[in-house]
Amino acid sequence: QDVYYDPPENSFGGYYAWQVGTDNKNFYLHGPEEQFPFRGIALAVYLMRWLTVCMGAGVVALTYGLGRDLFPDRPTLALAAAAVLIATLPGATLLHEGQLVGHRVKLPVQLGRRPDEPQNETVAHFYRMLLSEVAQPPYHAGYWRLRECMPAWDRNDTHRNLIAYTWREDDTRRLIVVNYSPTASQSRIALPDFDLAGQRWRLYDVLHLYEYEREGDEIVADGLFVDLPPWQAHIFTFTAQ
Repeated sequence: QDVYYDPPENSFGGYYAWQVGTDNKNFYLHGPEEQFPFRGIALAVYLMRWLTVCMGAGVVALTYGLGRDLFPDRPTLALAAAAVLIATLPGATLLHEGQLVGHRVKLPVQLGRRPDEPQNETVAHFYRMLLSEVAQPPYHAGYWRLRECMPAWDRNDTHRNLIAYTWREDDTRRLIVVNYSPTASQSRIALPDFDLAGQRWRLYDVLHLYEYEREGDEIVADGLFVDLPPWQAHIFTFTAQ
């Protein structure tokens, strides 16, 4: 068992690991072999989990720092890509103390004091919009799916810079597109199974407060065209017309 441990199935799980459930039941029961001090396969799993968490946090930190260096006078431009990904992808959302108001000094959590810093109203407004959006039900009870970013036209490879995915709960839809690069990027986002055909749709960009009207048949056939500046993001809601 130090080499291989096969945990027993939870007969009360209610659904399989690859299915979407509305509760928080575990598919497997965790036994004493997985308790601290960890050993064998349990130790390897915990080490890999922490390694992936650290790698993800490092990528976000590097992206944010690069954005700050490239656009020091436009803080929301620097934070948009990383913040939108952190807040809208499945899983826990971890934010630094002071991050929501633009504080730039990052202190260990053990300290009970910090230097005085002015509040950045632009950053605070951005996070108010973002956190208000991700509090909506689709992000917690909906179905998440990664989407294909297709070339917007021939010999334009900037679609590779974009990350796109959707959330859906019944008739409530969200499309998130993030330009994770310092280059303006264009793409057509494939949405063949988003039930858009046969209707005209109003797309509202939560972050930029813009509205667009698009034909559902065109989106299904050709994909939704997007054009994003560096380190920027769209969060679209869909309303049938």
